[in-house]
Amino acid sequence: MFGLRHAFDADHIRAVDDTVRFMLQKGKQPLAVGFFFSLGHATVVLALAIGVALAAGAVRSELPMLKDFGAVIGAGVSGTFLWIIGVLNLLVLLDILKIWNSARSGTHSHAHLDALLNKRGLLIVFSADGCAD
Repeated sequence: MFGLRHAFDADHIRAVDDTVRFMLQKGKQPLAVGFFFSLGHATVVLALAIGVALAAGAVRSELPMLKDFGAVIGAGVSGTFLWIIGVLNLLVLLDILKIWNSARSGTHSHAHLDALLNKRGLLIVFSADGCAD
């Protein structure tokens, strides 16, 4: 089910949409773009999963002392990532509360809200031609 939900992530939808639009501009038929995107994506995911499974088996049998070390590193990286995401979510929540309080007090301006929404956070999304949106 996570895989099906993952198929509708914005980056996947955008990749297929950009490709279809590009092909239409060039006068070509964008038939089966989504099919070939999903086929390529699934092939890469499957190859990486097989590679990770083989590497994990090799590490388990050949280097047992790395098992405990890998567990600590994996938990540390995951925990750090979750803390970073939590702090970023807290900062977003504080900004939303600030806007909410200004809206309740009547000092809210739509231009200010539009300017905040146009910042799009920390990530810059690149379009198909390589320019930032």
